[in-house]
Amino acid sequence: MKIIKSIASDLSIQSGYLINEIDYDIVQAGTCVTVALGSIRVGHETPLHLHSEREVFIAISGRASIFDGTDRIDFRGGDVVIADSLQSHTIRCEGGEPFDFATIYWFPNDSIVEKSDPRPASDRPVVVMSTPPTPNGDLHLGHLSGPYLGADAHTRYLRCRGRNAVHVTSSDDFQSYVVSLAESEQTTPEKTAAHYSAAIKGTLDLLDIHLDYYTSTATDSAYQDTLKAIAMRIADLPGVEFCASPATVHPTSGAYVYEATLSGHCPTCGCRCGGNICEECGFPNICTDIRDSKTRDGLSPLVKEIRRYHVSPSEFMPELLEHYRTSVMTPRLRRYTTKVLKDERRPIAISHPATWGVPMPTPDGSDQVLWVWVEMAFGLICAVTRLQGDRVLQEKNPESDRGEFPENIDIVHFFGFDNSFYHTIIFPTVYRLLYGRIPSNITYVSNEFYLLDGRKFSTSRRHAVWGKEILEDWSSDAVRFFLAKTRPEMERTNFTMNEFTQVVTDELHGTWQRLFDEANEVCARHYGGCAPVCGTWVSQHVAFSAELDGSIKEISACYEAGSFSLREAVAGLSRLVEFTRKFASTAEFYRVDGPEDSFYRTSIALTLAAVRLVGRLSYPILPKFSARIETDLGFQSVGTSWPKGVQLIPGGQTIKLATDYFERTTM
Repeated sequence: MKIIKSIASDLSIQSGYLINEIDYDIVQAGTCVTVALGSIRVGHETPLHLHSEREVFIAISGRASIFDGTDRIDFRGGDVVIADSLQSHTIRCEGGEPFDFATIYWFPNDSIVEKSDPRPASDRPVVVMSTPPTPNGDLHLGHLSGPYLGADAHTRYLRCRGRNAVHVTSSDDFQSYVVSLAESEQTTPEKTAAHYSAAIKGTLDLLDIHLDYYTSTATDSAYQDTLKAIAMRIADLPGVEFCASPATVHPTSGAYVYEATLSGHCPTCGCRCGGNICEECGFPNICTDIRDSKTRDGLSPLVKEIRRYHVSPSEFMPELLEHYRTSVMTPRLRRYTTKVLKDERRPIAISHPATWGVPMPTPDGSDQVLWVWVEMAFGLICAVTRLQGDRVLQEKNPESDRGEFPENIDIVHFFGFDNSFYHTIIFPTVYRLLYGRIPSNITYVSNEFYLLDGRKFSTSRRHAVWGKEILEDWSSDAVRFFLAKTRPEMERTNFTMNEFTQVVTDELHGTWQRLFDEANEVCARHYGGCAPVCGTWVSQHVAFSAELDGSIKEISACYEAGSFSLREAVAGLSRLVEFTRKFASTAEFYRVDGPEDSFYRTSIALTLAAVRLVGRLSYPILPKFSARIETDLGFQSVGTSWPKGVQLIPGGQTIKLATDYFERTTM
């Protein structure tokens, strides 16, 4: 028990009122509750003010009025008045004797000052798929800026929001491009795929792109067993037909040519293209319709009738069109899917005469393999099935033991626009064939081409800046920041080394790091290297808090699948840094010696809250930076929750911000 005596007799102060904080704080569930006694002389009043604490006033003796900025109410002995956070108030002594009162105040809701109203998190698991990379080379910045960084950032955000999200992809070993490269390098497809699959996974790891499921499809026996079983099943499904259709063959050897072994001009847009797809417009072809087509050795192919498995997506046009109508996708992608589906009525060959790939059983005994893009759709199913078996998704899918694609999950595809045909038409067609339905809640996030010095990145032509190459000299966060800032989302964007260097130097090392250095210096100079206790608020503080709250909503929307834009997220983060620096620069106008330092303390406390907010909101893009700054501000966790509002750092907590958040890994 502690006895606290009244201070009402001490009225010698010239201001006419006295507030005496009692050296006794109650700490309950992490919240510090402060008790104080006050006295106001006759005819005097406390200043009109507001602060982030919630406060309870208990009248002891005398009579007063309390004013909240709008209304004035009577306040006398025995009354209790509650003032909420950031609610202005003043007390005036109205009677013929001093007004004595007690006050109790505390930070509400773990110091949350301004609370947003984010969309409640769904409990549906989310499978985020990035396009399987082809192991005919390592990953370059064009690859990394698109599906892989996008899918990683989205998955990290979903987990912060409490979603059960997994990021999946596989090494696309059975591409014809692997065979072509192996022939050029006089090795085997197996060795080529194994070498570059490992290289790809290594690059993803270096860039902090986390995968919950990654397999090298040519060496994973469990994967191949699953795919073979599905291939046997799909061959007998209604809608799949083994029949003859025109195909291209080599004029001298008679070898079947398609994809990487054939090139010419697109029958849709006229641009240079390869077999089966045009990267420029995204429209498919059947090889025989390519204009001026040539084989790899420059010869004109012959056309021959060959029996293969076929499927016609146009047979499911009503279901697919309804699927596009209800799915989330960009306007260009929505127009593309509708146009391709209506224009391309010909059956699509989903098997090819070859030995490199997942074997397809054929009625005539010919050696054929499943088309690799159809295999990818099965690969997604295989990944989900395996994750269920590993209990990653099992908790939310109690019926997953059936091995069927679960209905109660969300699927998000990340891919380049040149792969649109496969993700938006082939994938849902496969689902329709296997399950008699197209799963609901599918989101398609596509990106355009990333250019290098004005020309497309190209693995085969080795026109590229490789991921490992740039990560030898720059931190992963610096690379992720620039790729996010220049990500080709709705239009093509360009990478130059000069621009990259300038952005990292001026924006990250300059503006961002300067904010952290200045905040750290203020805490060290005035508060012994600790966060100050928040003091009295003025209108500028309230406005700044509202700006921070708006940044949470703005940047959160950029990570949502339906409005996904890492470019806009980076822009929002940079605006947050800029206006925090401007706000902090005005704090010096409030700095005075003595008790009136209260306004200055609030400015610094809000600046630190904004610094932490920068770290938390940038986590999907800059995971290492986010983790470091969270630790340097005295917190232990990162990436485990998403900010719901502006959160003040507890007064007295040690602040030790680093001076090298974006330094090069080597000098």
